[in-house]
Amino acid sequence: MPPSFANTLQVNSYDLHNLGFALNVPGGVRDLAGGREYPAVEAPGRDGLVLSSTLPKVGARELVLPGHVVADTHATLLTYLDALKYRLSLGLLDVRLADDTTKRIFARLSRFTSLPAPRELARRIAEIEIRLLAHDPYWYTVALDSTAFTTSNTAMALGTAPTRPTMIRITGICVNPIVIYKNSAGIEIRRMGFTYSQPGATDKIEIDCINQTITKTVSGTPSNAASLLTSGDFITLDPQHGDYPNSAWPTLNLSVSSGTPTCLCEYYRAWQ
Repeated sequence: MPPSFANTLQVNSYDLHNLGFALNVPGGVRDLAGGREYPAVEAPGRDGLVLSSTLPKVGARELVLPGHVVADTHATLLTYLDALKYRLSLGLLDVRLADDTTKRIFARLSRFTSLPAPRELARRIAEIEIRLLAHDPYWYTVALDSTAFTTSNTAMALGTAPTRPTMIRITGICVNPIVIYKNSAGIEIRRMGFTYSQPGATDKIEIDCINQTITKTVSGTPSNAASLLTSGDFITLDPQHGDYPNSAWPTLNLSVSSGTPTCLCEYYRAWQ
C-alpha cells in the first residue's frame, strides 16, 4: 500500500495518493487563471473604441501540478505511472484538490511528464509534472445551492465569479409571473416575464439558464414553453452586482398579477 499524502488531488472522485502520488511541497499547484479580454467596437463619429460589454471574455485556465510518485519496487513504480496516465486521460476530468474538496474544476490532460530516479535507490521515485487545461475557467462548488424566494428580495449567496442558475422553478397557481434580478442595492438588472396563467397547485415552470430552455408542466405533462417568455432574458447571477467581502448579494424576487406560487433557484457557486 502506498504512503498516504495529504497534499494530493482527486480525479473523478479517485484519490491519486492510492497510486503513490503527492504534490511537491511547498510548490503545490500553479493555478494559472485565463487572461481577460474586453470586447470593444468602433462607434461611428466617435474617437477610440467603445466597450460592447462590461463582462470580460475569460480564457482557458491551466493547472500545473508538480509532484512525485513513490513505490517500493521499480515494477510497481511503472505500474503506478501507467495507471496515472490512464486515469488522467479519461476525457473531461472532475478535479478536486485535497486541501478543499468542496470545489472542483472540469479539465482535460494536456501534458504528462515523468523523470524516474536511478534504480539504485532503495525506494523508487519518479518526479512528474501534470498539466491540465480547463476551457471553463472557473472552480465550482460540488454542492448545489437551493434558495427559495418569494415576492420580497431574496439574497443569492455567490462565490467570486458569475454563475447561471441550473433551474429557476415556479410552482403553484399564478398569472403572468415575472422573475426579477436586482443588485444588492435593490436596483433592477434584468427580468424574465411570462404571459401565462398557471392553473394548478402542482403546475410549474422550470427555467434552465445554462441551456436556455423553459419547460412548463401542467397536470404532470411537460412541454416546451419558450414562447411564454415575452420580456427580458435568461439570468446570470454575478458577484459584481453585490459586495463579496461584505457578503452583500444580488437578489431574486417574483412579481405576479395574481396567485401565491413558491419559487426556487438552484445554482453552483463559481470561483475565479
